[in-house]
Amino acid sequence: MVSLLNTLAKEEDSLVDIGCGTGQTLQLISGQTRIRNLFGIDPSLNSLVEARNKGDFTLIPGSILDDALVASFGPRFRFAVLAFVLHHLIGRTRVESWRRAQAALTNATCLLQQGGYLFVVEEIVHPSFVAGYAFYLKKLFSHISAERIDPLKTDFSLGAPVVSYLTTYQLRRMVSGTLGLRVVNMHAQEKALRRVYRLAGINRIATVTLVAQKTL
Repeated sequence: MVSLLNTLAKEEDSLVDIGCGTGQTLQLISGQTRIRNLFGIDPSLNSLVEARNKGDFTLIPGSILDDALVASFGPRFRFAVLAFVLHHLIGRTRVESWRRAQAALTNATCLLQQGGYLFVVEEIVHPSFVAGYAFYLKKLFSHISAERIDPLKTDFSLGAPVVSYLTTYQLRRMVSGTLGLRVVNMHAQEKALRRVYRLAGINRIATVTLVAQKTL
């Protein structure tokens, strides 16, 4: 992401990190690119307090699913980042979760200037039915305990936080199906599969970075 930003960006360009958390991505972009107009949006006030200590960013409390917040900004950013956000937009079912992820992509597109770029970074899990089992299993355990349950010391714990992972195909289809977006680049960084993952039926885990340009 940083190398492509350095190819595309000018110093006067602006970037918004959607779901910026504690500001790690903003700090990276600030230190390794020429972009200086950096914004972050996150629903967690505690995370924004930490982010404020990492650089000179404009930080806004709120959710990308808040249509009024998105409308208040309008299409003002040249770049937008959605890093490890979509799988946290949880509904009652997998289908409802996908709809929330699609709504986030639509609203992120509304924040972009025409010709601007959206960077979507997601951890993907194959096959889809295993991610579906994990979603409902984690939902079940989250009603039993609010704590993270990870007896095997893996990245995929039971209980909170509940997540809804996409496959590569689902992610690309979701982004390319967003009105006004055209996928221009995609890169996948594969992760080694531990034996416990294979036993659970997982045959691929990767971090996918997908870049789309706003054409409308």
